[in-house]
Amino acid sequence: MLTKAGAKLLDFGLAKAGPALAGEATLTDVVAQATPVTREGAIFGTLQYMAPEQLEGKEADARSDIFSLGTVLYEMVTGGRAFQGKSQLSVASAILEKDPEPISTLQPLTPPALDRTIRVCLAKDPDERWQSAGDLWKELRWISEGGSQTGSSITAVARRAARPRTAWILAAVSAAIAAAALLFSARSGRDPRPLAFRQLNFRRESIFQAAFAGENDTVVYSAATRGNTPQIFTVHPDYPEPQPLGPPGMQLLAVSSKGELAVLLGARYVWHRLFTGTLARMALGGGAPREIQEGVRQADWSPDGSQLAIIREVGGRDRLEYPIGQVLREVSGYMTDVRVSPRGDRIAYFEHPRKGDDRGSVNIVDLDGKNTVLSDGYWSERALAWSPDGAEILFSASLSGGSFTVYAVTPAGRRRIAYQAPGGLIIEDLARDGRWLATRGDYRYAAMVHTPGATEDRDLSWLNTSHARALSPDGQMLLFAETALGTNYTVCLRKTDGSPVLRLGEGWPADLSADGKWVLAVVQSRPPQLVIYPTGAVRPSIWNRVRSRTT
Repeated sequence: MLTKAGAKLLDFGLAKAGPALAGEATLTDVVAQATPVTREGAIFGTLQYMAPEQLEGKEADARSDIFSLGTVLYEMVTGGRAFQGKSQLSVASAILEKDPEPISTLQPLTPPALDRTIRVCLAKDPDERWQSAGDLWKELRWISEGGSQTGSSITAVARRAARPRTAWILAAVSAAIAAAALLFSARSGRDPRPLAFRQLNFRRESIFQAAFAGENDTVVYSAATRGNTPQIFTVHPDYPEPQPLGPPGMQLLAVSSKGELAVLLGARYVWHRLFTGTLARMALGGGAPREIQEGVRQADWSPDGSQLAIIREVGGRDRLEYPIGQVLREVSGYMTDVRVSPRGDRIAYFEHPRKGDDRGSVNIVDLDGKNTVLSDGYWSERALAWSPDGAEILFSASLSGGSFTVYAVTPAGRRRIAYQAPGGLIIEDLARDGRWLATRGDYRYAAMVHTPGATEDRDLSWLNTSHARALSPDGQMLLFAETALGTNYTVCLRKTDGSPVLRLGEGWPADLSADGKWVLAVVQSRPPQLVIYPTGAVRPSIWNRVRSRTT
């Protein structure tokens, strides 16, 4: 147990009574007896944490405790038990015969050295484990002091035949959500007193959607503890352990005033926090979902809970429909975060000009299809909600970089800052009494390279939003985007030896020429511009001709 005074050991587990301690003698002064702690043939302990030799009734020693400690460490890192089964017999069989699922697949951010250390603890043969707690302690201390680095990556390999054997260069983008906290505030954002937040979840997970549900501060949300397969959970402030609601693969979209859920079945990850699947209705208390419409990405309920507004893609174009079948808006980019006003007469949403890019504007559309842009020019937009009286739309957005501010904008377009804090906040929902439900996340994008002859990957990231785009044919130059700089991002070059970064200009880099002298980029202005940047010194006349042809 962790107390203000430090860590306290409350349960000694299986212990053998030693001789009485005389005088000032301590436990470390007691000489171990020849009699084993556990007699051969005797089985004691909690099944899920027992070593194989204990289950087989063999003699147990300190290495059995190291196995048990390994199961605890595994559970602390992954949030699940190392050995699971539907019965005690199947759990025992797993301990004796199966290896636990690799930690790296459950929690990709786990340091590789910690993964290996725990696997050594969980070796079936005691001779293959750490032989003493001291050795294990030294290994864990080395990891905590920075002996191992974390990271997960989506990799793309570029191959080029340089000699009879193929030399390869690896460029990778690493996107990691280190933690996501689910919070709710005790006061309305329009209350003059400061907002006071209380954390609701206490495990590492990617949260995709969250909403108030029912009475007594119940919250329902969809998240993934690993990968991008969502699952719906309910949580209550007085009982913080999330309770699953339905199987994995189900994504939450919205909760109606009647307590009915709009969900996606067979949810398939698209990008950012978005999924596509079959829209269905489901009671908050559980039960079989009722399918409504295929190919839906997002949805929201009408105020009375009888109709749904949806966003789906048809023929390569995004449609906003309300009710289903009645098209109010169609765009070539994409739309997100559809929310029906409390009176049901207008719908708020984000409009993004380019698919996959969450830059864009806050819009409303009325039931006649009249669209109005309320606020524009955001670097990124994440989640919005109407105030209970319909006078404002609260939304989370960033003007530059990854720190999100909660803004409020009126239907007339008057904007104010509703809440701003270090690290940012994503507004998920507003209760009828004005309380907020929000999430806070941490992430980093990394640009990694692996060059011929290198023994390990090299991190060439500049800030915390570096996106690797291309390598020069000789593997000496990396082209990447730094999205934390400027509304239109920044095109950057860096030598793979780690030399200082060269900023070429704004835009999203598309490719590097074969001779390494030119970079092709797209500037997301209105209309978008195709631009060519020189990577070195060129004559002004040549540069002016290139600009005139491409812009």
